[in-house]
Amino acid sequence: MTSKRGVSMRWLVMGTVAAVLAGCGPGDGVEQAVAPVNGCAAAASGAWSSFQIAANVSGGECATAEASIALTNEAGEQVWAQSYLVAHVMTLADAATAQDMQRRLAEWITSAGPALDSAGDLPDWPRGAATPVGGEFPFYTDEGVTQAQYTALRAGDAPMFCYVQGMESLRCLIDDNGQIATLGVQSFPG
Repeated sequence: MTSKRGVSMRWLVMGTVAAVLAGCGPGDGVEQAVAPVNGCAAAASGAWSSFQIAANVSGGECATAEASIALTNEAGEQVWAQSYLVAHVMTLADAATAQDMQRRLAEWITSAGPALDSAGDLPDWPRGAATPVGGEFPFYTDEGVTQAQYTALRAGDAPMFCYVQGMESLRCLIDDNGQIATLGVQSFPG
């Protein structure tokens, strides 16, 4: 059972993410494919740094569909991909129709905005601390990311792409000199 505060916080977070994403749309380099009338198929593509982003949703019903996101390099080679159940991704969950899913899919691959467009926007990881210090919105590095690597990427202001990867966090990828590196996740409040 979810408390009234939990429900209110979830709507606050969803509204915040929607407001951030509302400033970005198809005019920002995201192309939308025409979704079919039957089923819950949708596709969107866009660009980030030197990579192309492709996202797809497939399934008979939107509530049980699967979403995938993939990045390809300039040679057309897929260099990173991930799949999710639509019901587990805040931006995509609760889409009622293929058309609604189409709109949500385009929002999903639109960068989180200028507040998180480069590694320099990430919180500091002070010497001696176990993790980056992020305050109310903690950033959790992926396993294997060292403090030295994290600090170098921040200092280099590497291009960063973050997208909603669940109900309470963004997954952040870095363009590390033409190579994709998964850096970690930025949590939402709640």
